[in-house]
Amino acid sequence: MNMVRLSFGTKAETLDRVASVVTRAQVLPQRRFTRTDWERDRGSVMHQVADAFPGSVIVRSSAASEDQAGASNAGRFASVLSVVGPAALSSAIDTVVGSLPLGDGQDQFFVQPMLDNVRMSGVAFSREASSGAPYFVISYDDQTGTTDAVTSGRSAAVRTAYCHRSTMPAHRDLSRVAALLRELETLFDCDSLDI
Repeated sequence: MNMVRLSFGTKAETLDRVASVVTRAQVLPQRRFTRTDWERDRGSVMHQVADAFPGSVIVRSSAASEDQAGASNAGRFASVLSVVGPAALSSAIDTVVGSLPLGDGQDQFFVQPMLDNVRMSGVAFSREASSGAPYFVISYDDQTGTTDAVTSGRSAAVRTAYCHRSTMPAHRDLSRVAALLRELETLFDCDSLDI
């Protein structure tokens, strides 16, 4: 059996690579662009997004300096949620592009359909961050129904679960997250992930 081994790229590139091979999650479709694409032809970018995603979308950063082995830069660049309509989309893209580092026209942003009323959202680590101990650490919100309660730091409903990698959490949803972490570790041949 040939095992797929993935490599990391920008946030958008990595999600795109994962989308076709991961079995324990669904990665939403995306349209990815560079800052240069936006500066040269806003109309084309707007048209491509409108054709792909007629409803509410999220505009996300995907800078080259984001989500790298040496530093995550989590939260450093903008994302704009629940964007509806051409004027709001143009403004959201301007906001995200404006948050990217200056001087690199190849830094990216991407657009995906917006998820609403989610059952649970958060972040997961395949090792305890400060010590590197072999624990899955899952910080999650299962109360607000939003996608950014944990990452924004605005929710008082955030909970954190620690699970030694040799066991599975009893909580059904956390068990699914742990199984996804294991699959991603295999796909990337890396046991220290921040998802």
